[in-house]
Amino acid sequence: MKLKKFDFVKLDFSVKDADGNIVDTTYQEEAEKLGYDTEKGKALGPKIICVGEKHIFEKIEEEILKRGVGEYAISILSVDAFGLKDPKLLQLVPIRVFRKEKIVPYAGLIINLDDRYGKITAVSGGRVVVDFNHPLAGADLVYDIKVHEKIEDISTKVSTIIENSFMQFPYQPEFVIKDNELEFDMPEGSGLFKLYKKKILDVIPQIKMNLIKRIKMIRRMMKCQEKKN
Repeated sequence: MKLKKFDFVKLDFSVKDADGNIVDTTYQEEAEKLGYDTEKGKALGPKIICVGEKHIFEKIEEEILKRGVGEYAISILSVDAFGLKDPKLLQLVPIRVFRKEKIVPYAGLIINLDDRYGKITAVSGGRVVVDFNHPLAGADLVYDIKVHEKIEDISTKVSTIIENSFMQFPYQPEFVIKDNELEFDMPEGSGLFKLYKKKILDVIPQIKMNLIKRIKMIRRMMKCQEKKN
């Protein structure tokens, strides 16, 4: 099945580095081997993405559009994935910073300093070298992709847009579709409604075709007042 921009698809993937080591996956068995906490940690299982919305790397999206539903491998260069290693992100940190936090630094330790995650690469005297690059920066990758199906359900599409907009819009509203209306449940005075509405209209053409006649906001404060009365 051929796909087009802004189609929604359900997929699984397994990501390998140049040595064939699995570095990311949606499969539980592989995740357990990587040491993921499959109960408390990363949510596993098939992912739903909107192709063209950069829910996955752009080069991967391009190949999915070309190949459609099915199983295939996609090779991607580091520059198109997590980028090249930036030498400026290799930084010297005084060892007293670690002592203050009661941390014994050693090579290979993953740390969080000022809300930045890094990996200690060397400890020498009173200084510690920390690499703040993404762990996969500089790595060429291979995605073993399985695109299961194209998604048609509008409710699933709206959920996908909301879930993948978290970095842009820090509030994720609840919603309901009834009587050809899409209703958002958002706090009184929220300015995010217009942003979500525009995003949804941009990427879900069925809504433009009047399958959903109106998108509106139900103000949460008003609903609470109604319950009190």
